[in-house]
Amino acid sequence: MGRKVTLFADHNQYDKNSNWKANGDKYGLEVSKDCELWYKARLIVAKYDIADYYLNDLKMLNEPIKMVDPA
Repeated sequence: MGRKVTLFADHNQYDKNSNWKANGDKYGLEVSKDCELWYKARLIVAKYDIADYYLNDLKMLNEPIKMVDPA
């Protein structure tokens, strides 16, 4: 409560017929359509999500994925 939450739906899951959008609307959460925009811009392929975008971006940079301890 008292927090702004945004769900980042996979590509092709933003519309009102998807579980993402329906659940977001049900609980008053925002649902981002970033993956729809990234797909149109050819930054991701069909059915990818925000994690795929960033993980593939790291692979292209040849940087290893690092685990970070937030403590």
